[in-house]
Amino acid sequence: MGNPLTSEGAAFRWFLVVLVAAVSVGIVAKTFGSTPGILYGMALLTIVALIVAKGMVHLLGNPENDEPAEEEPKV
Repeated sequence: MGNPLTSEGAAFRWFLVVLVAAVSVGIVAKTFGSTPGILYGMALLTIVALIVAKGMVHLLGNPENDEPAEEEPKV
């Protein structure tokens, strides 16, 4: 898994994901009320927390042992 923010492109994609999630929480809260909005937001935060926890477990392990991805032979 490694660092998800290895480049500006990856960081921008994460920014877009967070932006879309925030807008979607606002839409749910406006449409259905504050309680469903809060529950939906908490569900999204739980998903992000699981992704971060998985990355932390990877970092606390030994990421130097990660094998580089094999490239396809060039013909």
